[in-house]
Amino acid sequence: FNKANMSELLDFDPTSILDFFLIYYNYPDDDFSFVAISPSSNGAEVGIIWQGQQYLPMPIETEGFRTVGGQELPKPKIRISNKDFFMSRYIANFGDFTGKKIIRKRVFAKFLDDANFKGGNPFGEADPNAGFADEIYYINNKSVENKSVLEYQLVTPLDMENYTIPSRGGYARYCSWIYRGYGCRYNGSPKTNKNGDSIE
Repeated sequence: FNKANMSELLDFDPTSILDFFLIYYNYPDDDFSFVAISPSSNGAEVGIIWQGQQYLPMPIETEGFRTVGGQELPKPKIRISNKDFFMSRYIANFGDFTGKKIIRKRVFAKFLDDANFKGGNPFGEADPNAGFADEIYYINNKSVENKSVLEYQLVTPLDMENYTIPSRGGYARYCSWIYRGYGCRYNGSPKTNKNGDSIE
């Protein structure tokens, strides 16, 4: 929780808090592809831009997002408009989104990107670092699907069914990822040649 957010919370007239959602529809096979949506809109079809990312406007309802301490983990629900079965057709290729990762982002309108407004942000100063901490959830199941809405039950990583921690084995001398490939996340210079001999 940074100083910018704290200052805005203590303001006598704080701006609205906006929600954004990243749905990683190919997770866990691909942790980079996502669709960015938001129930908020800036009045234009292009939606809101936050941290340089454009979030398409989509009618969304949520419930159960809360911070708890010493109690059961939150199990929020998210309802997405399914007008003309648009979402039903979209998710058909991704296993109904079950098990997919969702990141919830929140920020005060005061800190939105200047690109959302002509002449810059009229509420304050754009600050890409002023958002609340990201909240990571996973889609546990699809509870409702009809011509009007899709409803999903979300869970935290610790509350997923058939999920174990750690979910990948760790070994002292071996990496289970492909060296310098997907999942490795090593972008430095090569350490060995193709025969495994050190070149440092």
